[in-house]
Amino acid sequence: MARLARGVRLPANPQQAARRLMGVDARGGTYLFDPRTRQMTPMEGAALASDMPPAEVELTRAYLRWCERTGRKGDCLHLLEDSPTVTGDGRYALAMAR
Repeated sequence: MARLARGVRLPANPQQAARRLMGVDARGGTYLFDPRTRQMTPMEGAALASDMPPAEVELTRAYLRWCERTGRKGDCLHLLEDSPTVTGDGRYALAMAR
């Protein structure tokens, strides 16, 4: 396995490559959460950047600060390539990177 792994080229964007390979759409979108029923319902249409939930915006700011603290400035994990804020796949990747 180690010998074979040395010959494998890593994709520039692993999340995108995995989605393509598995035929899965990116997680994302805007959802409403009902705490009483514990159900999430997709909202129709995309939210504008100014309408982004404050928690999502703060997570994005915290992510960028984390990148800086680890010595890698900017979007160090490339989580903001498909969205202006850290969303679905990005939250998962960030959790795994920490």
